[in-house]
Amino acid sequence: MSLKRFFQGSRVAAVALTATFAASVAMAQAAQKSINVTDVTGRQVSVKAPAQKAIIAWSGSGGPFMTMSALLGKDVHKHIAGWDQGLSMHRRDMYDAYLKTVPELAKLPVVGSPDSDDFNMEKVLALTPDVAIFPVGMKETIDAGVGKKLQDAGIPVLFIDYHAETVENHTKSTLLMGQVFGKEARAKQLADMYAAKRKDIAARVAKAKAAGRVAPKVYVEGGSKGAAGYGHTYGKGFMWGGITEIAGGINVSANAVGKSSGPIAPEFVLQANPDIVVITGSFWPKEPASLLMGYTANDQGVQKKLGEFAARPGWNGINAIKNKRLYTIHHGLGRDLSDFTAIAAMGKYCYPEEFKDVDPMGELRTYYKTFLPYELSGIWFSQWK
Repeated sequence: MSLKRFFQGSRVAAVALTATFAASVAMAQAAQKSINVTDVTGRQVSVKAPAQKAIIAWSGSGGPFMTMSALLGKDVHKHIAGWDQGLSMHRRDMYDAYLKTVPELAKLPVVGSPDSDDFNMEKVLALTPDVAIFPVGMKETIDAGVGKKLQDAGIPVLFIDYHAETVENHTKSTLLMGQVFGKEARAKQLADMYAAKRKDIAARVAKAKAAGRVAPKVYVEGGSKGAAGYGHTYGKGFMWGGITEIAGGINVSANAVGKSSGPIAPEFVLQANPDIVVITGSFWPKEPASLLMGYTANDQGVQKKLGEFAARPGWNGINAIKNKRLYTIHHGLGRDLSDFTAIAAMGKYCYPEEFKDVDPMGELRTYYKTFLPYELSGIWFSQWK
């Protein structure tokens, strides 16, 4: 075959491929219809469903990404018009592992987050998304900023919530995304599974209370700063604070950091004298002193870091340290459909007898195998030895 004929054939093939892709997009768009949905704030919003492309944020921190992965599987990247860098910045171990299954995630347009200066509105508009899905924690910022611009551009905004750790909001958020992406049956399966897990945990906690177990005092801290600097702790009903309370523990930071999270004075922990301390870990690339947990963690490294926390000034007098009740959980398990495993772990720390047959890591493996397209490995729960 001559080069001329080869290139002519290549051009014809390219044109045909482009035409086929355009036709498939057109067919998908034609199959869309406007539906009215209600987000977790009670707002009724009209969206085109099933949505082909969404703008999402807080990808590594309780945003829609993990639920979208459970709903859409390996095709999740096809439904993301643009996202932030939260997953790669704050859950680097998860990001790198997920790329092995869905390498296309690395090529997704980065548009930033509406609650940050890096949000690129011009880029968002150029991507022509069907919808924008954001955590309710940034609603106030969006309402005061980019919300009107998105609305004026015809991009509906939906708010979800996994941070409050309630079955109600987890269910609403999951079913909402099921409606938006045309995955209602899958969403119901996920929501029913989550509700059943939470019901089992609640029954175990109730049994512990009925048996007269004393609720332990629990201090939870994000381990991003390492032992030398105190990371955020969590208020009443918010994320790890909520997880502690649901598991039947007394959150010593409940009224110390407002409604969400924040730093605390070292003296506060000494005065609170918690019975249990949980330091959450992750892979924070910009925080080399942090407690590394997840895909790239190993037992030796985890034990070394936990030992550093135990050696903080004055901590040798804390009940949790004296009784070896210092634990760690992966920070990424704190605010999505997999957080029932973190709640179960906390329940096991608080009431070992009532949760003796519960295996949080086993539960997490099953969740990944059943609902997520990604492989699971590494250390996600551990205790100081």
